[in-house]
Amino acid sequence: MIKVKNGEALFTSSTGRPYTRNEISQILLKNSKKYLDGKSIGSTMVRKIVVSDKFGPDSELSKLKSEQADLADKMGHSVGVQEMVYSKK
Repeated sequence: MIKVKNGEALFTSSTGRPYTRNEISQILLKNSKKYLDGKSIGSTMVRKIVVSDKFGPDSELSKLKSEQADLADKMGHSVGVQEMVYSKK
């Protein structure tokens, strides 16, 4: 379940039940296939895209570590994991 600052779930079903991380990933995979010509994009790829776009080698923000740390915190991982796993080298 993904929560925002006030403690409420960010993504919920039509009944109001919070989606699990796995369910969110499955929704991404299903809908990306439908709308991206059969290509699947899961939650890991979304994280990679966001991090690489914001902090990649061509980004003006690549040196702003405090903003990078803030984004890592919001995404629920460490800066180290962000750089090693999600950031394009």
